[in-house]
Amino acid sequence: MFSTVVNTLESCRSCGKVHCYFGGYDEWPDVINHLQRKFKYFTTLPQPIFNNNNDTASDDENEDYTEDGNELELIDQQIAIKIIQTIYSYDLAYRVVLKSSQRSLSLAQSFVECFGDKITFFYTNGYFNELKLQSSTNITEATFDRGVLAVSENTFGYVWIEDED
Repeated sequence: MFSTVVNTLESCRSCGKVHCYFGGYDEWPDVINHLQRKFKYFTTLPQPIFNNNNDTASDDENEDYTEDGNELELIDQQIAIKIIQTIYSYDLAYRVVLKSSQRSLSLAQSFVECFGDKITFFYTNGYFNELKLQSSTNITEATFDRGVLAVSENTFGYVWIEDED
């Protein structure tokens, strides 16, 4: 299932560069090391807190993700879907329409569904409002980049787009 979603996400965008990945991890540093190798300007991310019965810890424990070097913001699943939908619907530089909103929504949902019923944390590198993606902190060398990182207890994945002006 993961490879089909990766192949679809990588082939469904007509411009820019697409990074898509799903994988397992044993230790949190494995995730950080992978992201640092893949994205030049990514530095760190606090480990999500899962409690013993595979539910997330209290919101207070996972709420404060702001620290030096942390380029990513914690978001909820619905915002993650909207961000992926947007980065597949529009070019990041000029908002040129690339794909129908409905097709892009289907792509976004396929990414999120890969995590099934597992408790999953979602992150992005900027802000989103209902009208458009807002400012961001790039983690690549591209003029524009935006994406979503998803982390469950033993699995992580991302879809990230790079576009140029």
